Amino acid sequence: MPGMKRKWLWLLALAIPVIIGAGYVLVPVNGSRISQANCDKIPVGTSAEQLGQLLGACDMRGSGFVLDVRDADGKIDLYWQTSWADEDFNEIAIDFHNGRVSGKLFIPSQLSFLERIKRRIERRLRGVMR
Repeated sequence: MPGMKRKWLWLLALAIPVIIGAGYVLVPVNGSRISQANCDKIPVGTSAEQLGQLLGACDMRGSGFVLDVRDADGKIDLYWQTSWADEDFNEIAIDFHNGRVSGKLFIPSQLSFLERIKRRIERRLRGVMR
């Protein structure tokens, strides 16, 4: 049965690179900045600059501006909302009032596990092919 041991050795030698390659494709290298945990870390009153340090550059998805002029006080209040999203479509929506966080909401991805894996494989393959 020495031939049988040799077959198992060859099978093992082929399986190890396949397992390592599959792990590379399926397991994310970096954790996402867009998470419920990071959303919970954002205190009301945080400046836009401080928020950029925590979440990185904003993708400006769904951004909008509303200018509200109040004649009684003679002041101008600026309100806007913007969001940060990751490649799996997790999103943190932030409301600002005069440059400070006034509200926040984490919106989890609606993609199924298989859809996320499929998209991750496609992104990794595109990165390898470049």
